[in-house]
Amino acid sequence: MDTKEIGKVKCPYCGKEGDFTFWKVINTSLEPALKAGVRDGSAFLFHCPHCGEETYVDYSLLYHQPEDKILINCADTDRGENEVNRILAGAKADPMLAGIDQSAYLTRMVASRSELMEKLAIFDAGLDDRLIELCKLIGAAQYMKDRPDNSSVTVQFFLSKDGQKCLRLFEDDAHASTMVLHDELYQQVRRTFASGLPSMRSDIPVIDQNWAVQVMKLLD
Repeated sequence: MDTKEIGKVKCPYCGKEGDFTFWKVINTSLEPALKAGVRDGSAFLFHCPHCGEETYVDYSLLYHQPEDKILINCADTDRGENEVNRILAGAKADPMLAGIDQSAYLTRMVASRSELMEKLAIFDAGLDDRLIELCKLIGAAQYMKDRPDNSSVTVQFFLSKDGQKCLRLFEDDAHASTMVLHDELYQQVRRTFASGLPSMRSDIPVIDQNWAVQVMKLLD
């Protein structure tokens, strides 16, 4: 199976097309340079050969980090349960994964480049993405206190250049604030919720803000 293909991308600046490498499967043991390329976004960066401008390209891929038993399917989907299961079943049936014990893998599904990069930042920091999603929900609630309820707030985890754990908040899709995620909050969330959560390696591949809302409702 080919792990990549060359396709055309239309530059949003000059309107001309150029070649771009679309990765179908990224296996970090076979393509170690792409381990950093996914994290810094360069694996998604299109350099226009005509005008020299750069733009990011979102596309679906299967990210396989065998040394840490991490498998993340990045697919643009409405995330309906049947659709998620169909896509993951197809990903797990990939010949590139033949012969490995997938039950031992940490399997996740994300819908965008930014979500893939966020998951990897969480796992690189040795953190539990279930707890991070709950921390993000608490951060959003703190931010929305005394603010209009009709605003739409999303939160993204990231590591600063000096390795500090942070949350970036977006209000109505515009960057609104950044806050430090203190270890005290993370440990408090762990003490409060960890015993009632499904296993990290359970068959719940989509761990996101909607998942965290449902967990809060069930534990309320």
